[in-house]
Amino acid sequence: MNNMVTEKMTTIIVAEKQKTPIYLELAEQIIFYILSGEYAMGQKLPSIRELSKASGMCASTVQRTMDEVQRTGLIYTRRTTGKYVTDDMEIIMRIKNNYILEQTNYFQQNLMLLGYSNHEVIELVNTHLNWECE
Repeated sequence: MNNMVTEKMTTIIVAEKQKTPIYLELAEQIIFYILSGEYAMGQKLPSIRELSKASGMCASTVQRTMDEVQRTGLIYTRRTTGKYVTDDMEIIMRIKNNYILEQTNYFQQNLMLLGYSNHEVIELVNTHLNWECE
């Protein structure tokens, strides 16, 4: 069974039987929503209480999640009003580029495990991109 948190158009799904701790899985999704622009620069995020209630997770888990996201620099806290997405495009782009590098490495490693060479991986990607452009 999955827990879902919905805030506007954003849905967060946390699988219960994962090797990754739930708070890190949730943090990764929030980071992705920030990098994709679903949570816009300067946007106020849902409160810990709102996220906790909507997800069915305890507030301490949600707080740990938000602490993890805040360590990246993607969000900050205003004492009396809550947590907000950074306005610093440099931070967002640095983390977005790191995310792209991690995903590319993961993709490449999996295809190499399937027996593809680097050259074949590049050919597969180019072929796929050419299909998408047509």
